[in-house]
Amino acid sequence: MADRPRIGIVGAGLAGLTAADHLRGGGFEVIVWEKSRDIAGRLATRRSRNGLAFDHGPVALAPRTATFRAFLDAAVADGRAARWPADRGSYVGLPDWRSLLRPLATDIDIRFGTEVAAITEAESGWSVALAGGACERVDWVVCTVPAPQAARLLAAVPPYDGAGRITESMDPCWTLMAAWDADTPAADIVDGAAPFETIHRSSAKPGRDATPVCWVGHATRAWSDANLERSRDEVADALLPHLAAQIGAEPETAIHVVAHRWRYARAHAPTGVMFYGLEDRLLVGGDWTSGGDADGAHAVGRAMAIAISWACADGAARA
Repeated sequence: MADRPRIGIVGAGLAGLTAADHLRGGGFEVIVWEKSRDIAGRLATRRSRNGLAFDHGPVALAPRTATFRAFLDAAVADGRAARWPADRGSYVGLPDWRSLLRPLATDIDIRFGTEVAAITEAESGWSVALAGGACERVDWVVCTVPAPQAARLLAAVPPYDGAGRITESMDPCWTLMAAWDADTPAADIVDGAAPFETIHRSSAKPGRDATPVCWVGHATRAWSDANLERSRDEVADALLPHLAAQIGAEPETAIHVVAHRWRYARAHAPTGVMFYGLEDRLLVGGDWTSGGDADGAHAVGRAMAIAISWACADGAARA
C-alpha cells in the first residue's frame, strides 16, 4: 500500500461525503465518484426551469443520536440549516438540502457525472471500472450506494458474488411535486391518507420562497410498488387529484406538476450492522445498514472513515 493510501468512494450522499471529509482531514488522498451532477443523493432539492424549488427527498431530519444532532446544530450555527417545524425537533437544510452538506465536499476530488460500472480486485488494492471505459486503481474502496446497486457493482467480488452477502432490499417511492399560485389553510405537514404517506408544503420551510406555493407528496410503499414502472406523466396524473383533495386545492389550477421515482428510497429492513468488508479494504454500507435514515448514513460514514484510519495506523505501526 502506498505511504498515503488512495481511497475511492462511490456516492456523494451523506454517508460518502461524511467518510470523505473525515478521511481528507486525516491526510488520505480521496476520490469520490458521483453519477449525478451534484452532491447530497436523496437529500435532494429539485428546481424547475421556472425557478420553483421542491424538497423532494426527506421532509425533515429528526436526529436519533447526539453525534448527528451535534452535526445539525453546527449547521444551524453556520446558517446552513434551520429547525423546522418547531414543534417536531427536526431540521432542514438552508436554503436547500445540498447546502447542509457542502462543507463536507470542500477540497474533495469529486468526479460528477461519473458512473461506476464494476469493482474488481487488483494487486494490493482495487480496480474501479467507470461507465465510460476508464479504470481507476485505489488502495481502499468505500461503497455507499443503495444496497441493490452495491450488489451489482460487487458481483465479481467474493463474498458478494453468487447469492451474495448483500441481500437487503430497498423500497421505492413515487414523489409528486405540484405548485399553486393560491395557498390553502392546510397544515404545513399533512399526515397523508392513501395513496400518500406524507405531504408537506415545501415552500413553507425557512429560506424558501413562499410563493408560488410548492407541495411535495410521498406515495406509500404499496402504491409505489404497484405503480413502479408507470411513466412520470401517468403517475402525476394519477396522484394530483389525491394530493389536491388532501390540501384543499383544485387540481386543474396547479401551475406545475411533475412526478419523480425514487427506485431505492429507503431500506426495507436495515441490517443493524454498521458496514461490511473491513478485512478486504472494501467497505460497503449506508443508511440501509444502520437505521435506514440520515442519522444512520452519517454514522456509517464516520464509522467507515474511523475504521480505515485505525487500520492504516495499525498497519504502519506493524511495518
